[in-house]
Amino acid sequence: MFKEILASMKIGSAKVNAVLDKTTFRQEEEIEGLIEIEGGDVEQEIKEINLQLLVDIVGDQHFPFIWQEQKINPIGVIAPYEKRSIPFAFALAENVPITTPNYKILLRTELAIDYAIDPKDRDVIAVEAHPFLNLAIESLKRLDLDLSYVGHTTEFAGDKVRGCPFHQEFVFSLPSQYDYLSDVRLVNFGGGIMALELHKQKDEENHAVDDRRRVNLTVDEEDLQDNGARLTAFFQKQLEQK
Repeated sequence: MFKEILASMKIGSAKVNAVLDKTTFRQEEEIEGLIEIEGGDVEQEIKEINLQLLVDIVGDQHFPFIWQEQKINPIGVIAPYEKRSIPFAFALAENVPITTPNYKILLRTELAIDYAIDPKDRDVIAVEAHPFLNLAIESLKRLDLDLSYVGHTTEFAGDKVRGCPFHQEFVFSLPSQYDYLSDVRLVNFGGGIMALELHKQKDEENHAVDDRRRVNLTVDEEDLQDNGARLTAFFQKQLEQK
């Protein structure tokens, strides 16, 4: 019991540190690295290592969302002052939000040890758009649309991806020839599956309306090969429909 008391007081407790091969990744890419564990003054049993991918919305009063979770076990007993390195690989989900000024992505590494307090490590990583998403964004920009804001929607939560708390959406402002639209939004479900939302604030007679049209789309390898030509033409056709 004396050892447990020491560990609970953070005296002699094991320490953990995740050492990543790099800190910038794209959606669906695998995070690889080593989990370094250093034993404290007392012998402790580590039941498992819990890896969590956290999405923190800057300014949100809630705790960060646990987007993904992976457990590594069994680990066993670590002796006093023992140093152990455990390799790991953690594949990012296809729909994990990309890093922006208002979306922060973290990898939390936590040891499951009885009585211990806070045996964890946090690493900030940068997540970049998958080529499919990046091509869709660039194709809209070719039509003189400006990416003005990156937000999220809970409308599709649990629909395209079970358990997903929200989906990231990309809001575009439009040039004057599309003045019948207020904005265009691209919702990313991951894996090349997306939705284009066209928001209208007035009709052809200039009367105020609150109208929204949604078109589902899929970006694939053929779109990458033609550098988004088909995709750009598709977007232009949707924009020109009044």
